[in-house]
Amino acid sequence: MIMLSRWLKKFVGAKISLLVTASLVFVVAVALVVISQFSPQFLTSQNFITLTLLFAVFFIFFQIALVVLAIGIFITKPLQKVIFSMKRVGEGSLMEKCDLKSSDEFGELSECFNKMISSSHQINDSRQQIEKKLLIAEEGLKYKRELEEKAKIIERMNVELSGAFSDISLLYTVSQYLSSVLEVDELVFKVKKIFEEKFKCNSFALYFIVHDSNKIKLAAQKGLCDDIKETEQLFDLHKGIAGKTIKYNRSFYINDLEVLKNRTLLSPERHFKGAILSIPLRVRGTVIGVLTVCRHQINSFPSTDRQSLESMANQIAVVFDRAQLHTKTKELSVRDELTGAYNRRHFYQVFRRELKRAKRFQRPVSLLMIDMDHFKQFNDSHGHIKGDALLKEFVLLLKRNIREIDVLARFGGEEFVLLLADTRMSDAITVANKLRELVKTYNWGEALTVVGDGHTSIDPITISIGVSAYPECGFTQGELIKKADVALYKAKKDGRDLVRTFQMCEVYLEEMKKSDTQFNQVLPSA
Repeated sequence: MIMLSRWLKKFVGAKISLLVTASLVFVVAVALVVISQFSPQFLTSQNFITLTLLFAVFFIFFQIALVVLAIGIFITKPLQKVIFSMKRVGEGSLMEKCDLKSSDEFGELSECFNKMISSSHQINDSRQQIEKKLLIAEEGLKYKRELEEKAKIIERMNVELSGAFSDISLLYTVSQYLSSVLEVDELVFKVKKIFEEKFKCNSFALYFIVHDSNKIKLAAQKGLCDDIKETEQLFDLHKGIAGKTIKYNRSFYINDLEVLKNRTLLSPERHFKGAILSIPLRVRGTVIGVLTVCRHQINSFPSTDRQSLESMANQIAVVFDRAQLHTKTKELSVRDELTGAYNRRHFYQVFRRELKRAKRFQRPVSLLMIDMDHFKQFNDSHGHIKGDALLKEFVLLLKRNIREIDVLARFGGEEFVLLLADTRMSDAITVANKLRELVKTYNWGEALTVVGDGHTSIDPITISIGVSAYPECGFTQGELIKKADVALYKAKKDGRDLVRTFQMCEVYLEEMKKSDTQFNQVLPSA
């Protein structure tokens, strides 16, 4: 009975069948009870048959009503509940539950629906948790990417800062190297040292423009052939990469020099390969030279290196200008402004030094005292401008015909002294006569002709020379100058255009001492 009860509860069809069958049995039983009350005559009469037919019709309609009622109770009502719950879920209410408390198929359907909703809710919760985790992960990835980008930016900035620090360090080193430079030769030496020890490059060339010419001079180099002598080579100002840099007054960066292999290059530039950077050296906007740097690797000059080299070139240009100014100032302090010969003060310094060296190493020193004959009459005839021009040309003529170690100085007016190191008296006399003949035969009219002034007619210019020498004529600076002056006085007294030594005029010494009070003036001593 328990199993039958469970079976009836479990299946909707069984419930409906049971309800309909029970109802029919009840109706049939009631009908039989009613029929049993009738008489036998009635049971066989026509009225009974009619009543039976009416009962049958009633029974059929009753059965249909029972079926419809059973379907409404056991199928339609629970199905509507399930449908309602499903609609609620479809509208988004995931917390909806179907309350069907039965053990039949609709109960199982309701239970399964509730389990499905519960599972869906769990899945939705899991999905939300996963979405939250994904959002967190995405935020993490976003932050990670941002951190990575910032790390790259920081790394790039570190590299740039490192490069900038290296550039600043290099420029500081260059500044330290060049801050005390006052000579061009020292500047060239320091620049070469910088490119050999501090700046990484395979080769470089430093040019300076030669004043009043269309040439540039190779002052320093690294990595070029040995046959290029940096102190001797002169190149055309308008050729090569250096010439282009000077012409346009701007830097030129060439990634690969191979593209210019068919172009006209200077001989030092033919030894370059790879990347090349050519920078003009400017002073107050004017180009005074070119710095060309080469690396064998193609495209090997980043912007930081180019900026460093630009700054370095500016420093080199400033120091070169300062060195030239220092040299010019130094020259002005030791040279006569009009003639360009050394002045009297510088002559005394050099003479004192040379005499000490001669005494130490037992070497001879000779002194020539030179005076231009009748210079006052020349000034009176041709004017002081021509007289100044004559003095300038005279000094240039002598400089062209003496050694580099010889010192020519203006002693006063038209009087000059020439110091001949390591020269004996006999050789000094030969030099004096050579200069005397040179001056006498020189074409002064052509040399002193001014454009637009026509040819100047000038009488032959002559000079008188007095010669003294160490150790023949004395051991002190004062003695040698005094005796050369005595010899010059003798040459003038004998008729000018002559060379005389102190030994030649000893017979006149007593007479000069009596007649020339200036002779007894005290001259500087060694």
